[in-house]
Amino acid sequence: MEQQILALIQEEVRRRVQLQVGATLERISGLYDIPMERLVKDTANLDMTGCRGVLATGARCLKIPGESGFCKFHTPGPMCKGCTTTGKPCRRKTLTGFCTKHADQAPVDEEPELKAPWET
Repeated sequence: MEQQILALIQEEVRRRVQLQVGATLERISGLYDIPMERLVKDTANLDMTGCRGVLATGARCLKIPGESGFCKFHTPGPMCKGCTTTGKPCRRKTLTGFCTKHADQAPVDEEPELKAPWET
């Protein structure tokens, strides 16, 4: 019972520290016009209790990280090469080079000339 209470207290302390560090980084980012991604990357070795990723809103991700320092959602990997309607690069992960939303932006290979079997 005591160990469960201790674990709950430690988890709550970890969560509150992450919230405080995240709020501080957001304030620094706004005051000094430093991208949040850069701040999280530069301070990741100081606070390894949180994911090193940044949400699309610009806030720090508070999920529990794996061995790489990233949560399952922010694990580094190949990104989509497509662009959004605003011209910004797509942030989705994909193994094929283009996500399903931007598959129409993939370069189309020219089709090879078809030859009859006796012409080869």
